[in-house]
Amino acid sequence: LVSPPSWLNAGGDLRTLVLYRNTPAFREGRLILMQADLEAQVTIGKLSAVATAGYKETSPAKPNDSALILRRHYLLYQLTDELAFRAGKFNKAYGINTPDHATTIKRGLGWDQGSETYNFEGAYSTERWSLFVTGILGRPDDLTLGRETGLSALVSVSPIDNAKFGMSFFYGKNTSRQRSVLGPHALIAFSKQWVLLSELDFQFMGPSSTLPAQQGFVNYQKLDYEFVRGFHAFLTQELSAQNFLDHGADYQVYGIGLQVFPRPHLEASLTYQR
Repeated sequence: LVSPPSWLNAGGDLRTLVLYRNTPAFREGRLILMQADLEAQVTIGKLSAVATAGYKETSPAKPNDSALILRRHYLLYQLTDELAFRAGKFNKAYGINTPDHATTIKRGLGWDQGSETYNFEGAYSTERWSLFVTGILGRPDDLTLGRETGLSALVSVSPIDNAKFGMSFFYGKNTSRQRSVLGPHALIAFSKQWVLLSELDFQFMGPSSTLPAQQGFVNYQKLDYEFVRGFHAFLTQELSAQNFLDHGADYQVYGIGLQVFPRPHLEASLTYQR
């Protein structure tokens, strides 16, 4: 309907979630507005500016909370086809970049939706290799969030066209604790129909004034099968064991689901987990 100028790339994302949960402790059903954002990129030569603005649901528990959310905004400088730098607010490069933020490798490690920080990042990418190094500055605009400062690095290689293997590292600290997280991940297409996403992360938490040192791990697996073009069935498995000395908080989740892409830019997903 609209042909924007060549220097402008604009779009947006709308995501909602219907959640029904039944556990021995409680039962609930909720309709959640996950995301309602507009996003734009302005490019002049090798320099681009990217920003989002959206609406978020507020809570009566936080009467002064704003309904406006600015998830990402950064400057990107594409020095060469392979080398780029960016600075601003965005998610650091680590592991599998999945939007399923409630998983062990996202929420389980404290990297849930809304965990973007202010960073500066260098990225080098070729057809086979990728390297990202990110300096993390936390959230100096809102210190009450307690976001970590530190650094992360991700290196990955595609030895063949249908597979990518990578290793990630993160070090961060805030006013209460410091930790290191590292582990491998893989994206493998066994055929045009079968795809596996896999990630394993080990976490080493340093001692604090109130808590001892803690070591553990989380993992995530997703096996996807496209049985008809645009129709996917999948299986997932997640495990969290973040304290080897105390397994009382361990949990494991199995899931089965259906994901449908009826037309470009539209997606629906149904998942059952236990």
